[in-house]
Amino acid sequence: MRKAEFDEYYENVIMYYGRQFIKNNKGYHLIDDSQRVFEEYLNQKACMKLLMGKQGQGQLLDRHKVCAAMTVAILKARIIVCDEIDDFDGTFGLEKSSKINEQLAFYSGWTLMVSFLESENLSEMVKKYKLPETSHNSDFGDTFARSLFFANAQNSLSPELIANIYFLLEKYNECIC
Repeated sequence: MRKAEFDEYYENVIMYYGRQFIKNNKGYHLIDDSQRVFEEYLNQKACMKLLMGKQGQGQLLDRHKVCAAMTVAILKARIIVCDEIDDFDGTFGLEKSSKINEQLAFYSGWTLMVSFLESENLSEMVKKYKLPETSHNSDFGDTFARSLFFANAQNSLSPELIANIYFLLEKYNECIC
């Protein structure tokens, strides 16, 4: 994704979801820092290319890996911040933390995934795309955001694993269509 494409995506997807999340969750504000997100996206892409052995000119990552790189970039940039975190006395615990950035990262990444599919003339299938239900609630996005939160808290985010999850979500939807 080139910078101009990223800027459009940033404004129309990331900032759109970010505004929705802070509107629905009082006590948060959005930091508009597209450069930080873009630089982290480039870092994540470069790391994945290195791991996948795709350093040569013209060696592109597939859509799942691009979406995973974007998801991790948004997550690491943490552009939604809580106004009320007061940790001067060291009493702010993990249980008080919010997964709002993880939700932003997942829904932005999923939107990118769907846009890739639409651009590949798979629009008939895309119209039917949905996220699977989970066994403990019906919101896959929340479940996945919680998983991202704990992986990030344990410093164990894996863009490659996230790419595989996007791949499985695509295949899941092919099966239910």
